[in-house]
Amino acid sequence: MANEIPPPRPKRRRALSVLAFVVLGALVGFGIFASLRTDTPSPLPDLTPPALDNTIPLLDGERAAPFSVNLFSGEQFDLERHLASESRPVFLNLWASWCLPCRKEMPAIDASARNHPGVMFLGVAVQDDPIAAQAFAEEIGVTYALAFDEGDIVDARYPSFGLPVSFIISEDGFILEQIFGEVTEDEITAKLATWFGG
Repeated sequence: MANEIPPPRPKRRRALSVLAFVVLGALVGFGIFASLRTDTPSPLPDLTPPALDNTIPLLDGERAAPFSVNLFSGEQFDLERHLASESRPVFLNLWASWCLPCRKEMPAIDASARNHPGVMFLGVAVQDDPIAAQAFAEEIGVTYALAFDEGDIVDARYPSFGLPVSFIISEDGFILEQIFGEVTEDEITAKLATWFGG
């Protein structure tokens, strides 16, 4: 008859269609994966730590920038005048009252200063408050010369990646080495022996 409704499609045929679609999709996905795959293993991620900020120059081998500071003892230290009159190399240490590694290393620097009288040891507080720096200097009680960086002159002329940092300056006024981070007495002794013998 013209108005007869066609019988419903069997469920089995519908299930086969869905299954065929799933299998076809899996085959296409596998083909894409196989085409992208290479025989060489993918490289490992780069775990190299990022480079240090290149805007901070390394000063090794350069002439030490002149500066003058007022010592907490009341005297003045002038680098150029010192080098001209005493011809003693300088171990310049930059520190701050808020810097825990600075606090830890200062007794080692003090011991080194007593054991190496042929080297002038000077600690200059930078990036600090003068009252806090003075109080810290009195508390720590080291015997080598300590000063405060008025006007941020020393900090600007001896830039670093952080505190503490030390500079070994030759008797003729050149920066022989920068030492980043906390130092021990043995490390200072070894470095002074490398540069000045003994």
